[in-house]
Amino acid sequence: MKIKFLGVGSAFTTPEYYQSNMPVTSRSGKQLLVDCGGDIRFSLGESKGGEHIDTSLQEKIP
Repeated sequence: MKIKFLGVGSAFTTPEYYQSNMPVTSRSGKQLLVDCGGDIRFSLGESKGGEHIDTSLQEKIP
């Protein structure tokens, strides 16, 4: 299993940090996107290996 931190910033994107975005890759190559922020399209665009995300897991606040 591989976890890649694409963002570690707060709820507000800054020029230096993206919001929290973490793709998790299993041994079989399947990718799960955890806690994806609104700027995921930018952080994935700058990273390698995020072209295909199989599913995502996000917290839903009532």
